Amino acid sequence: MNPDLYFEPFEVSEFTERFHAALGRALIIGTRFERSVVELATLLEVAGASSVLTTDGLWNELVAKIVETPLAAQVEPLLGTYPDAVAVLSSAKGAVNHIVHKIALGLDRPLDSTKTAILSDQVLDMYDDVRSVAAGDMLVCALIEYLSYKTVPDDVTLTQHSAAVADWVCNTDELGEML
Repeated sequence: MNPDLYFEPFEVSEFTERFHAALGRALIIGTRFERSVVELATLLEVAGASSVLTTDGLWNELVAKIVETPLAAQVEPLLGTYPDAVAVLSSAKGAVNHIVHKIALGLDRPLDSTKTAILSDQVLDMYDDVRSVAAGDMLVCALIEYLSYKTVPDDVTLTQHSAAVADWVCNTDELGEML
């Protein structure tokens, strides 16, 4: 079979194990964000909440319900260096799509033979994407917490939380040593 056309299993190394594990953790964070967004849309009574991430009209309705109500003000202290809630949510949505549809491109070949510069770029992209997704997930969860319990976290910002999650997902110390 022509390896350029058909997928063939390849040797697993310590590096491929670590890189694939990081990608798996990134997918978990992305899936969590998507589930949280659907939960928030349901709480805010967005009709068709399960399609909120794939239908622009429903996404815009969700964002409007956040921005045009006192909700955005409730989570403002969490924003830290982020400009506003809409920027955080939009960035997270785009980052999930990038993780799912772009980061894994080219990973159907043995990673050990891939150029180090390309993999370094992919790790950096994944780190940035995970930071965006983690910030978005925390913001959505804070909105859900406020709607459910009238409280929001006051001991951490999106910036702190997203960096901690990205460090865990990408395990940059270990991957960096191998690149």
